[in-house]
Formats: sequence, C-alpha cells, structure tokens
Amino acid sequence: MADNIQDYYKRCIYRIHSNIIDIRAPVIAGTQNTVFFVETPWEKFVVKFNDEELIRKNLGAARLFARNDIPVPDLHIGSVRDRWYETYPILNGDTLYEKIGNGMPEHRIKRIYNHVINNFAKMDEISPRALAPYECKYVHQMAAHHIKNSNGKLLAAVFKPMVWALNAGRERNMGVFHSDITPKHIVVDDRDNITFLDMDSIVICNRNFALGAMATKYQSLGLDITELFDLCDKKLSTPINRGRVAAMANINNFGKYLLWRQSQSKKR
Repeated sequence: MADNIQDYYKRCIYRIHSNIIDIRAPVIAGTQNTVFFVETPWEKFVVKFNDEELIRKNLGAARLFARNDIPVPDLHIGSVRDRWYETYPILNGDTLYEKIGNGMPEHRIKRIYNHVINNFAKMDEISPRALAPYECKYVHQMAAHHIKNSNGKLLAAVFKPMVWALNAGRERNMGVFHSDITPKHIVVDDRDNITFLDMDSIVICNRNFALGAMATKYQSLGLDITELFDLCDKKLSTPINRGRVAAMANINNFGKYLLWRQSQSKKR
C-alpha cells in the first residue's frame, strides 16, 4: 500500500469499503491529487474526492453521455466524513498516453482519433440545456476550480475571465463537450474501443474551444493537425472554423505552459 497518501483520505476510503487490500495514487497525479486506485478481494475501482456540486454535475454529465451512446465509466457517487466522492470500476485497457508510450504505431493512434471524433460528433448534438440543473457546468468555472487547486486563487481569478472570453461566440457553437480530450483521458482496450475519463471536463463550452484543446495534444504527438480538421469536417454536421480552432489550440497550449511553469516554481 502506498505510503504517500494522506491518512485523511485513507480513513475515508476505508469507510467506503472495509475489505481493502491496496490503495494507490496514480503515477501521474492530476491537479487535485484526490484520485486513488483501490483494490479489494473482489474488485478494483477508482475513487475521486471532489466538491459536492462538482460530484453531482459529474454524475449528471456521465449519465447524459451514456444516454447519447458516448462511452464513459459507470459512475456512482456518495459522501463520507463530509467529503463527496465519485467511484467507478477500473476499466479494461490502458490510457492512450500509456499505449503511445509502449509503442502504439501511428496508424492505430489515428484510428483511435477517428473513434474520438465519431463520439465528438455525438457531443455536438447535445443541447447546453441538458446541464442546466447543475452548478459548475461552464468551462470557465471548471478551469478556475482546477487552477485554484494547482496554482492558487490569484491565477484562478486571472484565467477565469480569459477562458470565458475565449468561449464567447455564436450560440450554435455552444454545447456539452468533453473540454480536455487528451491521451491521458482516453482508455483504450485490446480491440481499440475507447472510454473517456475525467467527468470534470464535461461542460458547456464552445465547440471550437473543445476542439482546440484536443488539437493541442494531437499536434504534440507529431501528427498533422490538418488531418484532424479534415476528419472533423467529415464527421460533424457543420464545418469547423479551422483558423479559430488552431488559434484556440495555440492559446490553450501557451496558457497551460504558463500555469505549469508557475506550479513548478512553487515546488522549489
């Protein structure tokens, strides 16, 4: 059992399930450091602690995607010691990030992204009204929440209106999208079926913003971004604004770099 997990979270997890063999944090932890892999004699599952309004939104978002045949984990929520959590069984397969690190060839990576765009097209059909009942449903709210946890309140206050401004635009471009589709948030099984992780990132945002975030990582893999754009134009009901998506990708990449540099300087 990992010894770098706070006792508080260990006690919480033992209240969720008593017959625990092992608790481990991810090798690459997220910004909140509240995700854990748990093993019992009968099952392995993920537990993620978060604010109540986010947990409730995540459950609603997961159910919304499942109803629209978009693959997400079978999410359940609860509270323990005044902390809310979401949990789901550990999925078969590895993240696309791990697959690429283990030598997945380029043609298979492109096939995975074909599956991703097929599902992005389903997201494109969902009305923003579907998340209306929930708090923390907009991308600028989620960005501020994550930046506050990893970089502090000041930068969260700075970046929140910037993300809001980036998402301003025509109403027809607004929808419910996974706003952070990266190789770390895609689980791939042996048959190249995919499942999206990180329900926090299912939010109301501009389609161009969500595509820009995806394109940022696609470029970082050394792949041709125009191929991704061509695929989008084939799958989506309306053509994408390539210039705006490319600009979003560059801004997103630069903003994340600045936040990463700031978080690293805090650790020194």
